[in-house]
Amino acid sequence: MTWRRERDDFIITRNLFSEVEQERYDLTWAATYDAGREQLLRGEHDLYLIDYRLGIHNGLDLLREAKRLGCAAPIIMLTGVGDQQVDIEAIKAGAADYLVKGQITPALLHRAVSHAVQRKRIEQQLRESEEQLGQAQKMELHQSLPVVAEPLRQRPRRHAQRRRTLHSHGSRSRPRVARRVSRNARGRIRLHQRFRHGHRDG
Repeated sequence: MTWRRERDDFIITRNLFSEVEQERYDLTWAATYDAGREQLLRGEHDLYLIDYRLGIHNGLDLLREAKRLGCAAPIIMLTGVGDQQVDIEAIKAGAADYLVKGQITPALLHRAVSHAVQRKRIEQQLRESEEQLGQAQKMELHQSLPVVAEPLRQRPRRHAQRRRTLHSHGSRSRPRVARRVSRNARGRIRLHQRFRHGHRDG
């Protein structure tokens, strides 16, 4: 009975797609939870429609598992009338949209599918642009590193040259400095002797 109801839901959905004039769709039906899981993991479709009622399982379980295993394609949840909490949980779990069975029209179905696919493409383009920008920034930083490192390699040479210059000039000036220090030292001693000599005379 459950299989027949799910089969009928697929036929209804297929008929709705066939009435869409703006686009043609190729549909694949997965009759069981495991078959649907396999299709989701293959990632061969642009979009997936998941019915909430899947026998002993439900569409939320399949949606969460698909997202956990890395399914990147947009997923639309098909729910029943009055399942507002399911709709909210589906969006939280990562569904691109939800549609209430019994209220779906060809125009509504086409708009939901088109918007979900378009949003996914825009997200993918933004992600690729960010990756390209990051790579460009890394390349620019890598190319600028030699310019920054070049002065660092030259600094020891300038320091070595400065040391050699100071050393060569210093060797010539040492006798003058020594003579000046000697004269100053003798002068300070003479001043001290004069002070003591004057103190004794007084």
